[in-house]
Amino acid sequence: MAALEHPNICPVQEIGEYEGRTFIVMSYIEGRTLKARLAEAALSVDEALDITIQVASGLAAAHAKGIVHRDVKPDNIILTDIGDETGRASRAVLIDFGLAKQSETTLLTRTGTVMGTAAYMSPEQARGAAVDARTDIWSLGVTLYEMLAERRPFEAEHDPGLLYAINNMEPRLLTEAAPDVPEKVGQLVQRTLAKDPQKRISSALDLGNQLTTLAKATLSRLNTAQDRTISSESTRRQGLDSGAVAVLPFANLSGTDDAEFLATGLHNDLLSELSRIPGLTVISRTSVMGYQKTEKSVPQIGRELNVGTIIEGTVQSAGNRVRMTAQLIDAVDDIQRWSERYDRELSPETLFAIQSELTQRIVESLQSKLVPDQVLPVGKLQTGDLEAYRLNTLGRMQLDRRTEAGVRRALELFEQAVKCDPDYALAWVGLADALTLMVSYGYGGGSEALLSRAKESASRALELDPDSAEAHASLGLFYGTIQDGPSSVLESDLAIQIQPSYADAHNWLSYWQNLSGRANEGLKCAKRAVELNPLSAEAVSNLSLSFLTNLKSEEALAEADRTTELSPGWTTADFYKGIGLYDLQRYSEARSVLSDITVEWAGLGAEATLALTHVALGDEALARQVLAGIDPGIDAFAVGMVHLALGEVDVGFDRFFSVDQLSDWPILAVHHLYRDVWNTVKDHPRYQELVRHAYTSYNLEVLR
Repeated sequence: MAALEHPNICPVQEIGEYEGRTFIVMSYIEGRTLKARLAEAALSVDEALDITIQVASGLAAAHAKGIVHRDVKPDNIILTDIGDETGRASRAVLIDFGLAKQSETTLLTRTGTVMGTAAYMSPEQARGAAVDARTDIWSLGVTLYEMLAERRPFEAEHDPGLLYAINNMEPRLLTEAAPDVPEKVGQLVQRTLAKDPQKRISSALDLGNQLTTLAKATLSRLNTAQDRTISSESTRRQGLDSGAVAVLPFANLSGTDDAEFLATGLHNDLLSELSRIPGLTVISRTSVMGYQKTEKSVPQIGRELNVGTIIEGTVQSAGNRVRMTAQLIDAVDDIQRWSERYDRELSPETLFAIQSELTQRIVESLQSKLVPDQVLPVGKLQTGDLEAYRLNTLGRMQLDRRTEAGVRRALELFEQAVKCDPDYALAWVGLADALTLMVSYGYGGGSEALLSRAKESASRALELDPDSAEAHASLGLFYGTIQDGPSSVLESDLAIQIQPSYADAHNWLSYWQNLSGRANEGLKCAKRAVELNPLSAEAVSNLSLSFLTNLKSEEALAEADRTTELSPGWTTADFYKGIGLYDLQRYSEARSVLSDITVEWAGLGAEATLALTHVALGDEALARQVLAGIDPGIDAFAVGMVHLALGEVDVGFDRFFSVDQLSDWPILAVHHLYRDVWNTVKDHPRYQELVRHAYTSYNLEVLR
């Protein structure tokens, strides 16, 4: 490596060892990292291509000498103000060959050890397998994708989820993540990210040459109208998402209970399977169910859900026969693009076949919006027992109601389903969810026993189907209920890697990111959850919270109002609206909103916020009147916060520490909300102790 000389490579001056530790000495390069440049502002396509061409040139020189870098990433690319002989005003230099590998002899690393930065690792590198120059092609492709899209192609909260995604998921099409990127550039980047090294661009030299050719071409030549379908053009004119689809509830033409469970089951299965397709946005069942028996036109539904494609279907059953029809409709032009009819003998196998064939037909129709030539995730027949399938479908219908009667009935149905087929993973998921919700909604006693069964059921589902997004999401819900934040984040993240359009998982992950202090990431997930489930009061309400945690109170108010429109009486929305008004110092309005509401999950947080508005308005007597009605045995944190606002700091902190474990609302409050209150005590020695106390309650790391 010391002999490697190239204008786009930082020279290695020496490799040595000191007290048993290997070190390298590199030349000093004046400049800033590409990572720092990306943090400042977006790069133009020309800039991104030029940087990549230079790095590819350096890699080609290294590869020619048998050296593989193995850690290509923005942090290891220095942008200098020194030009080169080609007339460039600046130069990109690849640094840090600390993980470099020459031929089959590993330098500075142990053979078989997974080395590198996870987000930029190739699939083979992530597995700890043998690597060659093509691993650098992958890493440079990830870097180029990040420069153009302002996000990496594979993202996850933790390394296990990230490595799973790299090996099993396809990234969102670059031209969708960054619409201004020319189509051919997007296709070339896609080739750098082929999971099979044999299908990847074969050399850095070839990559550099192709990028140079593209950089010389004009944008109009690269992104011609032929690259897009007529349907895609029309949806763009209307501002709709051409890569988004809504599958409306299938109509039961027979009018029988048997046909109803078949229509519901097929609808659920199709949504689940489509949600696994990378690059495709699939509107959640919660949002599409509002269009059952609707008289609205397809274009109106398309506008309301922001989708370019609508799927409609019908189901009929008679004896042991089932007939299903489906049609794909352009949401802008209201034109039917195709229609299919399936006449089959009724069995779980035929239902699975119908769902698989229909998924394939839909994806073929939307191929221009998806990853080219991608391999569709392989579905799995979950059960061969039609009665178990029926019970599970009915159980999910009951669980969706979220009422006590609904959850209890769902629990009975799922228990019957797993008795019919003990190897039915989705039925075990349903059982786990019902048991967890019994506890989190306060519908039953014996919480410890219920949660123990929930964990066993979700784990059983994962044993039966390790790639079940539903099972991972169920574990995420369970861990959240027992206040294990990191585990909840990890499981929700894994669910999303397997099923990118899993709206609930995005929603739960957003909430836990907010709890963990990652407000910006929480907002991204909350927005995605609403894209996937735009008519869900829960998702929109959580988006309101995410705006609050990001100091965007005006936006929070708008989403709180939208939540109320979707679900009048949703008191959490009133709570968030009250906090937003308080943050905006619109105290009289906040007081009006917060009067006479209670939000159970937040303890007595709404009452405490009302007391804060009284303090802000100078009505100390009213504040103390509210305070007198707050039982410290129920919510010591709320009591303590009001004492702080009243200037009684020591009393406030004493209240905070009068309980061993706190709920999730105090964590949100102490880290994100009521900043005027916390600013008065942020330098108090007991404040950081309080933050640690709150986070420890949920097994979260304290972010400073």
